[in-house]
Amino acid sequence: MNEKQSVKKNYLYSMIYQLLKVILPLITTPYLSRVLEPDGNGVVSYTFSIVTYFVLFATLGTATYGMREIARSRDDKSLSLKNFWEIEALSLMTSTASLFLWGLWILIAPSYKLYYIILSVHIVSAAFDISWLFQGFEMYGYIVRKDSAVKLVGAALIFLLIKDKEDTWLYILLYAVTILLGNLSMWFNLKKVFPEGLKVTGKLKPLRHLRYTFIYFLPSIAGSVYLMMDKTMLGIITKSEEENGFYEQADRIIRLLETVMFALTGVLAPRMSYLFEKDEDKEIRDRLWTAFDAMFLIALPFMLGLAGVARGFVPWFFGEGYERTTLIIYFFCPLLFIICFSNILESLILMPSGRQNQSTMAIAIGAACNFILNMILIRLWGAVGAAVASCAAELIISGITLYLCRDYVFVSGFAKRLWKKLVAAGLMFGAVFYLGGVVGGILGTLIQVAVGAVIYFTVLVILKDDFFMSSLTYVFSKLKKLLKRN
Repeated sequence: MNEKQSVKKNYLYSMIYQLLKVILPLITTPYLSRVLEPDGNGVVSYTFSIVTYFVLFATLGTATYGMREIARSRDDKSLSLKNFWEIEALSLMTSTASLFLWGLWILIAPSYKLYYIILSVHIVSAAFDISWLFQGFEMYGYIVRKDSAVKLVGAALIFLLIKDKEDTWLYILLYAVTILLGNLSMWFNLKKVFPEGLKVTGKLKPLRHLRYTFIYFLPSIAGSVYLMMDKTMLGIITKSEEENGFYEQADRIIRLLETVMFALTGVLAPRMSYLFEKDEDKEIRDRLWTAFDAMFLIALPFMLGLAGVARGFVPWFFGEGYERTTLIIYFFCPLLFIICFSNILESLILMPSGRQNQSTMAIAIGAACNFILNMILIRLWGAVGAAVASCAAELIISGITLYLCRDYVFVSGFAKRLWKKLVAAGLMFGAVFYLGGVVGGILGTLIQVAVGAVIYFTVLVILKDDFFMSSLTYVFSKLKKLLKRN
């Protein structure tokens, strides 16, 4: 690259994009929960969980592998261009094979055939997803601008076209088409990445990447199967569209918060691949602990804050009939903190260093435990049991990844970074939960969030948390420079 992209700048881009991915569902979810009702949302949740398996086969690990290969070869544009076309050609092959298998599934599926036919578009979109190329070059601005515009249009169309539960098929179509258009939009920026031209000299050999993409496919499918397993098993075991609908809404809130939390690891992953290639061991450790500091700063208030506002938040946000979602959220909240460890260590150590087989092993063990626990707990408690199983499985995965990365992390390092944030988050939770019994509705939740934020950050200042204080200093210095320019 002629100009190395700034991690802070890319993190800002990523945060803007991730916030958009959070804000839009916060706007559309209350509408869809009322229009589609619990059973309609349950149908969406179940059918999406099924198509996800086929999308994973269509991508076959090319997203993670492609990002890593581009990051490793980005100093050689001709090699990067060759890698890009070979990996993309392989992606077209695997997507075609996946579409064929999907067609067979539609033929034998006992129900939801119309929804499955529509979701074929989702599999097609996987063939044209080249965001991994821009991630490898750390060019996040292009991803943010193009994909954001498509998402905004998609959100507007939801309010214009989705009017009742009978429009469930149309919502699924909008979802699939939006993803396809977002992926296609990235192709218009290819010449920004390769200004010298897109023609490759020499013969392309896409199949030479097959073995390596399959290696990356194993951890991706293990992780995604583990995430989607709950919804699939809920549908099969309970045979209740409503139960899946309750679970879907609780899961959606958890995943939205995780989106904000994991923005940093998504930005750091290509840089960590580059650092491992250059054997920059000290900088690897520094960035790893910075990631843990940032994640803890966000995860603890998210976990305890969500638990504090849930009983007042669910009724006005999702509408009537979703009372059970509150209970599911309570059992889901610990996941926001537990998953920090596995996400950081997998994304920033195991995958960039080429130890994806160890990541696969950890996730596979967690998925197996999740399956066994689901078989027991879903029969006992339905969606609540699925939430408990997810937290338990993620705890197992985090424990294994911590052990695998013991050369990079140590217990005293966590204790030092955690205790002040934990005290601040605990005091915040007490105040927020108390307010939940006094105020209600939208205004009540806003008051809870505002009071909770003030308490959390004030306590961090009083306790002089190192990471938070250094972050404040950095922000104030940037604002001071900005004011001087103006």
